[in-house]
Order: sequence, then structure tokens, then C-alpha cells
Amino acid sequence: MDQLDADEVRDFWNRVADEWRIQVGASGDSNRMLNSDPVLWAFAGSVHGLRVLDAGCGAGYLSKQLSDRGAIVTDIDISTRMIEVARGDYPHIDFRIDSCSELPAEEPPLGRSVPRMLG
Repeated sequence: MDQLDADEVRDFWNRVADEWRIQVGASGDSNRMLNSDPVLWAFAGSVHGLRVLDAGCGAGYLSKQLSDRGAIVTDIDISTRMIEVARGDYPHIDFRIDSCSELPAEEPPLGRSVPRMLG
């Protein structure tokens, strides 16, 4: 992703962050509850005690789900407003403003990486 694309993506998600939070909420929208969440958890398996990266974490919905299941979660999103919303709702989770296009090496290594609906 070049800088212009990154700026456009950041600007879009900064504009819609508060509405996104309302739409998804803490328990997810109907698509997440009925479709994507069951598949995700079947695929991911147990995350208890694992270091997990939620790349493109948005307002923190999946981050909270991971944390509730015992994962040690690191979350990144390019949108400053999304991270502000997530930090406000889930202050115990590590949210960082960063791009998914160049992920830094983590020490110790991650147990899982969970990119969800990145487009």
C-alpha cells in the first residue's frame, strides 16, 4: 500500500469510527454472531495464554473476544480514531496505531495472528 492509499484508508476509518462502534457493539453484529465468529473460533482454536496480534483491530470487538478467551493481545490499526474508541472501551488491552502493511517483529514470537476482514 502506498502512502496515498494509507492516508485514504486512515481518513475513511477516522470518519466512520464512532458509527462502526455503534454498529458492531460489544457483542457483535448479526453477521459476526451468526457467520464469521463461529468460523473464526473453529479455525483459531484455543488462544488461552497465547500472544495474539489483531491486525486491523478497529474499535476492538475481536480484541475483547480474544482477551476474554485468555489471549495476551496486541492490537494495531491505522485509524487513530478507531484506536481512541478501542482504548476507551477496553483500557486493559494493548492498542497501537500502526499499519498492517509492515508489521514489526515481535519478541517473543506471536502464537497467532488474526487479520479479520482486511480489504
